[in-house]
Amino acid sequence: MRYGNVSPMQTNLTASLRGEIRAEMARQGLTRHSLASATDMSVWALGRALSGSRDFGFSEVADVAAALGIPAHELIARAERAA
Repeated sequence: MRYGNVSPMQTNLTASLRGEIRAEMARQGLTRHSLASATDMSVWALGRALSGSRDFGFSEVADVAAALGIPAHELIARAERAA
């Protein structure tokens, strides 16, 4: 669910970010369980964020990027290029 005025660009960026995280998980052979255990997110919260049922928080993006071994700015830049 989205609250307030969310631009199409923001929606595309968040969808691209989810896609980039899923793609990197696939490249590294990571499951939701393994990524969740490497962050402070529960498997349930990670699954909802990856599916788009909820957005990733800023600190969650940083934690996920660190767990993937990618600087957060690089993960966001990839999503921006794909959006």
